[in-house]
Amino acid sequence: MNDFFTIYLPRYLYFGNIFFIVTIIFVERKKPVYSLFWITILTFTSYLGFLMYLMFGLSFRKRRVTKKFYQRNLFRRAAPERRKGLQKLAPWKHLINYLEFAGKNRLTFSNDVMLFTQGTKLFPRIIEDILSAENFIHMEYFIFDYDTLGIKIAGALMKKAREGLEVKLIIDGVGSRKLPKHFINDMRKSGIEVETFFPLYLPAIHLRINYRTHRKIIIIDGKVAYMGGFNIGDAYIGDGPLGYWRDSHIRFRGTIIQEMQKEFFSSWSFTKNQKIFRGKKKEITHTELEKYFPKVDIKGECPIQIVGSAPDYDFRLIRDGFLKIISSAKKYIYIHTPYFIPDDSTFDALKLAALSGVKVKIIIPDKPDHIMVYWASLSFVGELLNYGIDFYTYNNGFLHSKMIVSDDSIATVGSANFDHRSFYQNFEINAFFYGEDIIKKLKKSFIEDLKVSSKISKDRYEKRKIIVKIKESVSRLFSPIL
Repeated sequence: MNDFFTIYLPRYLYFGNIFFIVTIIFVERKKPVYSLFWITILTFTSYLGFLMYLMFGLSFRKRRVTKKFYQRNLFRRAAPERRKGLQKLAPWKHLINYLEFAGKNRLTFSNDVMLFTQGTKLFPRIIEDILSAENFIHMEYFIFDYDTLGIKIAGALMKKAREGLEVKLIIDGVGSRKLPKHFINDMRKSGIEVETFFPLYLPAIHLRINYRTHRKIIIIDGKVAYMGGFNIGDAYIGDGPLGYWRDSHIRFRGTIIQEMQKEFFSSWSFTKNQKIFRGKKKEITHTELEKYFPKVDIKGECPIQIVGSAPDYDFRLIRDGFLKIISSAKKYIYIHTPYFIPDDSTFDALKLAALSGVKVKIIIPDKPDHIMVYWASLSFVGELLNYGIDFYTYNNGFLHSKMIVSDDSIATVGSANFDHRSFYQNFEINAFFYGEDIIKKLKKSFIEDLKVSSKISKDRYEKRKIIVKIKESVSRLFSPIL
């Protein structure tokens, strides 16, 4: 046995690492910076490099059959809405076209939205809407905690399931890993269909630890929906170690919910191993269309696109949307993000915007919930300070909001952080708003947050301790997998 660990295992790992290196170079064709990162790790380490690549490096190659199925069958049935005043959207026509044709993310107008920034106001409204449901409830969440709030929401869902409603719930295998099996079984016994997105059979060496559903979606009867940054748990109403929780979440009514429903079904079918929709000739029935995609009569006039993104999509739609907003800005860009680890494209775009005279303000937390990500974020902050970008740390609790507002003409809110994980590895969903009222509200919320935030000056940053500089430098090396 000792010979196995001292002689044979190192040899197996050596050849395993060589196999991974060859795969990176000739098969996966990652970006050069990522390829060099992994080649270095695999070359100079054995056990660590092998395990790290298994957990964080393997590319996601699964083909998204169901997403293409829903795009093909629903997009052709729902032509883009025609509304007066389209000239107001002219500055964003190229982004709108890209998102529509690259991701089949339809632009809709007949929408009404409500912004929530506090969990104490959001969750009572969610529970009220759940208890008012008449036909179905669909939910997809990264974190669903087993605590007071989680039990309360689960209780509302179980009540509706016992009444005979269709209740589908997707929970993430990593984010909701602490959810007890007996609690999941109780939900299933009540009639809730619970699916786990990439369950962790062996948490320590799970090969898909990178690819998580980070989405937070609720769809009720096809008439009311929620999406944003709040997960489900006591921490998100301020009852956690990080204190007050500042986030951004949207309640939707209108035709945009049909687009959210497509994204949910894509994830739902994915968790079912895509067995349902393998048949090429299967069509959505009229009954299914009437149930899941009901006609809505909303007087609101808020242009919105719902944009999903995932490692198996053909394009990095949310990242590309961020990039387009930044590169098109003429006056200002305001960004909320709990994690700031931009890729090369967005990093350079922010520099170019600032040097072009665009006022760029970014608020990040003043306390970490993931320490290595926090130090890596500060390393990028330090470099961008030299380009005139203003950074602030939020001092009134923990900032978890993911939001960009620009030039009073566009904004985006959702689950995607400003980092590599959200850009390339997670299953995310964001709303892109072109309506004036919601943009004004989001801008106002950002300005209010500035009042309880501290500006990071060059002098303040340069006076940090040597140990902090070391932490930043080391953490930044691992930014491609953070």
